[in-house]
Amino acid sequence: MSEVEKVFAYITRNNSLLVFIHPDPETGVPDPVSGIQVPGGTIKEGELPEEAVMREAFEETGLTKLKLGCFLGDNQYVYDPSVYGKEVIHHRHFFHIIFTQDTPTSWRTVEKDPSDDPGHTVLFEFYWVSLNDVIPELVAGQGLLLDKLIARMNLKKNEK
Repeated sequence: MSEVEKVFAYITRNNSLLVFIHPDPETGVPDPVSGIQVPGGTIKEGELPEEAVMREAFEETGLTKLKLGCFLGDNQYVYDPSVYGKEVIHHRHFFHIIFTQDTPTSWRTVEKDPSDDPGHTVLFEFYWVSLNDVIPELVAGQGLLLDKLIARMNLKKNEK
């Protein structure tokens, strides 16, 4: 089985986390397999994880003025996506990225050449969730380090 290096961005604004779904372009119905996610992607050859997470965050969200906050964890976070038919092991790097500007409550962007599906376009629908409330479950273990992020931000999470 091959291995690939991945990065994930916990982008925050105040006490909110940026998440997204992949809606069907025609119906708007979320893809149930893709679930709720945070921005992320594959580290390119010769690229540092810090560079990759900033590139992926911009490519997927379209946001500028992103500031690298801190590194949250690395290769000890291994993920096997074989349940999705992918014969590869992901070595994951998680980062906190800070965003301080206003955005709409939700918005859509299109990534024109995603590394996981070259030659295709991917539709993203972004929205903010409060880190003080019950956070929706992120797909494929992407929420693994949310508690660490919340602790570093000195937030209190309400358990409902």
